Amino acid sequence: MHDICFFLPRFAWWPRRASRTKVRNPRRGIIPECHPQIFYSHLLEPLSEHSPIASFIEKRGEGIHHVALGVDHIEQRIEELKNNGIRMIHEQPKRGAGGARIAFMHPKSARGVLYELCEKVGGQ
Repeated sequence: MHDICFFLPRFAWWPRRASRTKVRNPRRGIIPECHPQIFYSHLLEPLSEHSPIASFIEKRGEGIHHVALGVDHIEQRIEELKNNGIRMIHEQPKRGAGGARIAFMHPKSARGVLYELCEKVGGQ
């Protein structure tokens, strides 16, 4: 329950295209659920043994590297997160894959999970 209480207020703006429900579970209580209408998965492979992905695999093994959250108005989202006590790796958006504007939250501020804010450009 602590993690739910931690995340929900901080990510109240995401997912922007989702239905939100609460499920009652006799063993676990009320479980908030988000059902995004669109979900994408990317498989990453290191291009060299010195890449960030290679370092991640060496340190932690294969698995989920990060979770990307699609956002609008990325600067505003960064400020909201900072105001809610989230430390950002990037305090200003930078260019990511496909020209998207991205910024990463520091995993120590998000229960050990690396989150990426991703704002598509040009209606992509």
